[in-house]
Amino acid sequence: MSSKKRPSRGGYRVGYKRPPAHTQFRPGRSGNPAGRPKGSKNAQAIFEKVINEMVTFDENLHGKKRSRRRTLLEVNLKRVGLKAAAGSDRAMDQFIKLLSIYKDRWLAEIGLTREQLREIEEIFSLSDEELKAYYVELLNDPEIKSLMNTPPKPAR
Repeated sequence: MSSKKRPSRGGYRVGYKRPPAHTQFRPGRSGNPAGRPKGSKNAQAIFEKVINEMVTFDENLHGKKRSRRRTLLEVNLKRVGLKAAAGSDRAMDQFIKLLSIYKDRWLAEIGLTREQLREIEEIFSLSDEELKAYYVELLNDPEIKSLMNTPPKPAR
């Protein structure tokens, strides 16, 4: 065989970065004709499935240990919220970020009024020191303390 490449019939030379014409993609035809298989899930769908899974956890309420079933999202939000209420700066930051991310969804799903949403946004605009003072004030409020010490209503 000679080292020189011979031109093909149409005058097209095959070589480096010049594949044979019969192996090139055809105009108007996908390079992946089979596409994504039906039923395969993207990362968001998998994430939503995981956070909405029901998990069993033990809750210690008034000295009584109870086993409860909640979604993974509920359990983790509760943990972050309790840590924030206890004064953890990191948990407060996480909780505020979560509130700001989900405020529009909660407005629709929970049924918050625009006024309630404005009150929450005012809390977001507070500095760290003002926010800590606000949490301390809330935790010392007798009405809030009674709510925190009230056992949840049993499920029907």
